[in-house]
Amino acid sequence: MTLAFSEIVYPSPNPSGSAQRMVSGFGWEVVESFGESWVLLATPGGGRVGFIQQKPGSDSMPVPMAAFESQDIETDVAELRANGIDLPDPSGPGGPGTLRHTTYADPDGNRFLIWQSGKD
Repeated sequence: MTLAFSEIVYPSPNPSGSAQRMVSGFGWEVVESFGESWVLLATPGGGRVGFIQQKPGSDSMPVPMAAFESQDIETDVAELRANGIDLPDPSGPGGPGTLRHTTYADPDGNRFLIWQSGKD
């Protein structure tokens, strides 16, 4: 499996604004962004914090989640399913400059994001 712990992700109605507050207040650095839907920041010591868009009034992602980066999301999802984890197909178009992802909630309600960047 190619999953590697990547970052902690927080829902935000305005990921760019949330990220800018961290850049201004803490001196963190923006590493990548995907339009208005996703911003990833580097923190001192090599940590990473992401903000993902949550529409106002939406409770689809009410708490932070751990994110895992995949080099081959289709293969990793198939392996997780073979190991008994039920999760949806990855969404997103794939390809350069895009993001494919899926989420999983364990029986205790802990949420996980699995994502693959379509790096240029």
